This record gives sequence, structure tokens and C-alpha cells, in this order.
Amino acid sequence: MAQQIKIVLVSDLDGGPADETVQFGLNGINYEIDLSTDEAAAVRNVLHQYISAGRKATAAASRQRTSRSAPAANGRDEARKIREGAKGKGFQVPGRGRISAEIVDAYQRAVA
Repeated sequence: MAQQIKIVLVSDLDGGPADETVQFGLNGINYEIDLSTDEAAAVRNVLHQYISAGRKATAAASRQRTSRSAPAANGRDEARKIREGAKGKGFQVPGRGRISAEIVDAYQRAVA
């Protein structure tokens, strides 16, 4: 007996049929969303003015921005404060070594 498996693409916005997956990025984070043709056009129309005014980031610049870690040697006190603050907020933080950019950013927002 033969079987067929069908994958149905469903809009992440309204649950209706989707025609494509739209990919986009913001603040170093990439996203994708399944949309109908009309929904995808609406996303592109909204982003068009920003894309037109902006400039493409190079891969090196993107990697450089997203690979931040805790301050090195002269920032050991700050790294300790970041770890303590993150643990107090429920983050899992390594006892030593690199601190993720997400945790560093959260700490910097909290103390700003």
C-alpha cells in the first residue's frame, strides 16, 4: 500500500493557506514567518521604506555585533556583577568563561 505525506503551509498570522516563507532580520536576530501572498506583500510594503533608507550590513559586521561577550581582564568586576544579576533574574550563567550577548544586553538594559 502506498502512502503520501502532504505538508500544508499555514499562515502564521491567520491560520489560512500560506504561499511562502518570508525571512527577515532585526537587531542581529533572524526570523521567518509563513504567509499568504497578500500578507507577504504587506510585510514587504511596510519594510520597504526602512530598507530603502538603510544599507546592507556585511556578514562580518553582523557577526561582530552579535558575538559580544562579557568584558575581559579589566572588566572582571563587571563580569561578576553580570553573573550575579543574571542568576538573580533566573538566567543560567556559567561560573566562568564567556557570558552570552543576550545576558550582557539584559544586564546593560537593567542598569541603564
